[in-house]
Amino acid sequence: MNKLTLFEKIKYNIFPFFEFKKKNLSLSKKIYISLNTLMMAGVVLFISLYLFLSFFYQHTLKTNHITIYANESMNDNKKFVDAVNYAEKRLQNSFLYNNTYTVQIYLIDNPWLYNYMATPFHMDTVATNILDYINIRNQDIKASQNSYTFFSKEIVHEVTHTLQAIKYGGWIKSKLVIPYWVSEGYAEYIEEHKIVHKNPKNFLKKNQRNKNYTLYALMVKHAIEKMHYSVDDLHLGKVAYNKVLNSLLDEYHIPKTS
Repeated sequence: MNKLTLFEKIKYNIFPFFEFKKKNLSLSKKIYISLNTLMMAGVVLFISLYLFLSFFYQHTLKTNHITIYANESMNDNKKFVDAVNYAEKRLQNSFLYNNTYTVQIYLIDNPWLYNYMATPFHMDTVATNILDYINIRNQDIKASQNSYTFFSKEIVHEVTHTLQAIKYGGWIKSKLVIPYWVSEGYAEYIEEHKIVHKNPKNFLKKNQRNKNYTLYALMVKHAIEKMHYSVDDLHLGKVAYNKVLNSLLDEYHIPKTS
């Protein structure tokens, strides 16, 4: 069997369908090439959509740091504009605020398109932030009880992830450095303007071992406001998860479950 040249290896990895030109391919090899071709086509489509997604939208709303794309007019909707401006003001309360950030937000109407853009990075989410491209399912905004407040909170949460990336070495490094409970808990903490649950004691009794964003936010709130840890220490993984959780449970005199 002839060895592939470096050029051929590169060509067949980027354009796997070229291998079909070879003679006497086994069935398993044909299946492998077909699957590889579909995967590469999906990657190319994914990248293309991200690069040119704005061309599919008719309306744009731009602030100092945020550009929003939608299929409905936003500039003449005062509540919508106020929601965006309020989100930017709330972000300034974050210890991580950086005046140089920029993000693009796409309000996606088609659920199939949203799921394609979100998967495999996130599953069953309202919004995603991938490299400062934020996708929000428009149907979730419209279905919420107070759509403008909901939209404002989603902006705060997702932009907080951008601020985390800026502060802690970029998207790849920050994902490796920041513990997941801190990443999501801090975003939720800033999103909820430091009020993360109306009845934390009752919530903790039922959910102290169910890992979710509200629990993470309560832990971040407690770590910062009661245990006086710095935001840097939390994000750099210097604070143990169980230490914060146990201290939070002690604060409300809640027995620890096994």
